[in-house]
Amino acid sequence: MKNTRWKYLIIILLAIPIVSYIGKTVGEYMAIQQNEQERNYNSQKNLSDGVKAYVAIQDAGAVTEQQMDMNFLKNLELYTAERIKTNINKSLESKGMSVKNLNIQSESVYVESNGKRFAVIRCKGPDKLISVLVLGFAGNEVKRVMCLSETSDTIPISYGVCGEKIKEVFGVSMGQ
Repeated sequence: MKNTRWKYLIIILLAIPIVSYIGKTVGEYMAIQQNEQERNYNSQKNLSDGVKAYVAIQDAGAVTEQQMDMNFLKNLELYTAERIKTNINKSLESKGMSVKNLNIQSESVYVESNGKRFAVIRCKGPDKLISVLVLGFAGNEVKRVMCLSETSDTIPISYGVCGEKIKEVFGVSMGQ
């Protein structure tokens, strides 16, 4: 029992900086878009190609993808959504704007491709801003691909900008 607890602790400790980074990036991105909208700017000027992809990599320590269970996935999803909300509000405050009661909707699932397991977390924020996070292991590294868009459509992970970045980072295509 104790052996299992320390493994979950390591997984959680690894997830905190990962999700903090992702939440900060998504939060700042969404706050910038909201700020531009409130100033009556055309937010399309900043996102001419629609989807932006970002990558973060860190050492996995002793954690492996086999230790990712449904409890871990749900906790990662909740933490990701909360960090996004917190970072949007921090960014708005730093610009002298009023903090809003934001509703961040999220969903998560595990996806398997070519024998590898990936956590996929999708979030929807205000003003049609959406994100998708794909987290997986490659050797001794935890890798994350985060894609952002301000369309009302979902961000595909099997093709397009996000799908290409996932293939580049993980060496696999989703949905194949």
